[in-house]
Amino acid sequence: MTLYEKALQIFKRSRKRKKLTGLDKYVIFALFVTILYTIAEFITATITGMEKSTLTTAVYGFWAGEIVTCGLIRIHKLRKENTDEDRLDQETFK
Repeated sequence: MTLYEKALQIFKRSRKRKKLTGLDKYVIFALFVTILYTIAEFITATITGMEKSTLTTAVYGFWAGEIVTCGLIRIHKLRKENTDEDRLDQETFK
């Protein structure tokens, strides 16, 4: 095996992709829906000349709330994992 082949194997092992969780997929979906709505609203407003301000506020408010909620879930989940690890570390050193 040549040096190039060894380096290629090491590079392939180190490039493992992180698997997306359900929460990540939901955030991507929320961003996709928001962008899709923005494009559709822009086209509709250009053609008809009318703006749907109430619907726009509701759509942006709902999806922004969902994204913020997902962020808070992730923050608290990470915080809980860190406190559990700290607790285990303290118990092992006693």
